[in-house]
Amino acid sequence: MKHRSILLQIGVATHQRQRGIARFAREHGWHVMAEDRPSPPRGWRGDGALVTLRDDPSLLRYVKRLLRDGVPVVDFSFCHPELQLPRVVGDHAAIGRLAAAHFAENRFSHAAWFSTGWTHVHNLRWEAFRAAWRGEPPARLVWTDAVSPRRFDDWSALVAWLGRHLARLPKPLAVFAYNDFDAVRILNACSDNGFSVPEEIAILGVDDNRLVCENQTVTISSIRHRLERIGYAGAALLERLMDGGAPPAAPIAVPPDGVVVRQSSDVLGVKDAFLRDVLDYIRGHLDRSFGIKGIAAHFGVSASTLARIFATGLNTTVPQEIARQRIARVKLLLANTEKPLAEIAAETGFCHAAHLSNAFRRHTGQSPGAYRAAAAD
Repeated sequence: MKHRSILLQIGVATHQRQRGIARFAREHGWHVMAEDRPSPPRGWRGDGALVTLRDDPSLLRYVKRLLRDGVPVVDFSFCHPELQLPRVVGDHAAIGRLAAAHFAENRFSHAAWFSTGWTHVHNLRWEAFRAAWRGEPPARLVWTDAVSPRRFDDWSALVAWLGRHLARLPKPLAVFAYNDFDAVRILNACSDNGFSVPEEIAILGVDDNRLVCENQTVTISSIRHRLERIGYAGAALLERLMDGGAPPAAPIAVPPDGVVVRQSSDVLGVKDAFLRDVLDYIRGHLDRSFGIKGIAAHFGVSASTLARIFATGLNTTVPQEIARQRIARVKLLLANTEKPLAEIAAETGFCHAAHLSNAFRRHTGQSPGAYRAAAAD
């Protein structure tokens, strides 16, 4: 049996995608040549290539040459839509809509987009985010729009520039970053310019890069991008093309898998300090059984006063907000831990696992097990 020779020119910061490709390669006996340099190898002859086209002109020329030679190529990027290539990509429009929905669920009225660069992919996410946003029109902050290429890596200039723009925008502010690396840049700019995260500025990234998201002074919330599934699907498409199959009429778009909520966006976008204190109290006591009377007594107000404050400030009731926070915490624990359902129930104020399961199904339309399985996929 002849092993097909496959070139990977997909970059080094894509470990999840690489896992998906590796799984398919093992299943189909591929011989893989992986290039970690931005420039393509000279004189390579093989059966197919998986690439991530960015702004490297030499790689773009190389891919065009492969196509002229009849070598099947699958692209994992959408940065060059003018080049007709078979593609497997994330659903960037769905990512933008999911970001808007996440901040809307947390009741933010003011938002901004931040990215250090700009490509067709950036535009897809931004346009979907802007179209789905229901508050004041979001601000668009793009670093490459503000500086010359020679100053792109000027860290102090970036921090000062972000500080000036963030200071002018209304608070609380929700910031959707192009990816987790840009989310960390926003976090650092907030720290250097004296903005509190998430109370004044909430931040959401994309890719759920745990090395990046979980090793910050404030952990970063992120949209889980199904990179491993994208890698596997891209490899499967390449195999089909090498077998003589027809390319798809449009890029294969893999939808995101929800928001992994961490500290940077785990807050409601409300201005009233008393209401924020009450919401923080609820968040800190989800493992206990309590209701509106107990909360009102803790803050020295009547239950009717507290109910009125919630109706005016959040357009909801106290029981509805308690239930919302409980279910949000259950989702977080299901997606990010292996704790059994009974333990999660105890941590989120449900009497037992069956009580949690019934409530979860009522609020989400699926069982906790199905949610956990989808999050792990």
